[in-house]
Amino acid sequence: MTDILSNWLSRYHLKLHRYLPPALINEMPGPDDDDVPGSCSHFTHVLKKLVQEKIPGLPPGGGLAAKQAFLDKVYREFHPEHEDSSEQFDCSDIAEAVNN
Repeated sequence: MTDILSNWLSRYHLKLHRYLPPALINEMPGPDDDDVPGSCSHFTHVLKKLVQEKIPGLPPGGGLAAKQAFLDKVYREFHPEHEDSSEQFDCSDIAEAVNN
């Protein structure tokens, strides 16, 4: 990879990683928030809300699902009881939000 492309990708990645945590935090339900459907976890609920935001700069082909591990890590900072979902995460959980 050329230095120019590598530098561009680094800036692109950094910009996205600066944007995603505040976006995730803004979508997190509060302690008294009851609008989370019982059939879906809070994390999946938050991801569905983020998908609807049409976040610029997400990796082509992977979209938000490509950043799931990073978002999971940020989410666990605020909800330590949340288990790492990277092993059991199913992208189809948020697919319906993309199609709506």
